[in-house]
Amino acid sequence: VMASSGSALAQSASCHITEKGKVIFNGKCNKIESDTGSFNLANINQNKPLTKNMHSVSVILLESNQAMVRAYVTANDDNGTSLNIFKRKGNCYIRGGTKICTK
Repeated sequence: VMASSGSALAQSASCHITEKGKVIFNGKCNKIESDTGSFNLANINQNKPLTKNMHSVSVILLESNQAMVRAYVTANDDNGTSLNIFKRKGNCYIRGGTKICTK
């Protein structure tokens, strides 16, 4: 699930997600990137959630150093839950103790 008007390309990526400073995912994930630079991260096995509490996560670029991050609890979750605005630092988007990194 990704809000984008451009085409998307799925690829395997290295993903690292921390929540409240604790690692909740570290490994290969499926990264679906739009031509706008926004992307969605999901489990390589699309039948399984990315983490215990998230089916997938979307990073929607707003500016060069900011993005709106949304978490999707199930595969049928069309709206997701806003995790607020994250700041970009290198390959990561960070807000407080939550960090989403991909390369």
